[in-house]
Amino acid sequence: MGKREEMAMEFAQIAEELEKAAAHCRITAEHFGEHNVPRACAHIFASQGHIVKAKKRIESAAEIHSDFAQLHER
Repeated sequence: MGKREEMAMEFAQIAEELEKAAAHCRITAEHFGEHNVPRACAHIFASQGHIVKAKKRIESAAEIHSDFAQLHER
């Protein structure tokens, strides 16, 4: 498997992580609507955890990309 295929798989997994974060945000909204603040806060924390994981993976991909990027003079 080449680097491009690896990156495609990596970003598919990043998207899944962010979808989990979004799902927690939806649950948070429901709990706030029900005035259930403790459960809402728990889901906010969970959402943030998924965002942190995704961000770390995106940053890692950016570092890999920087090894292949070429500077072009104008």
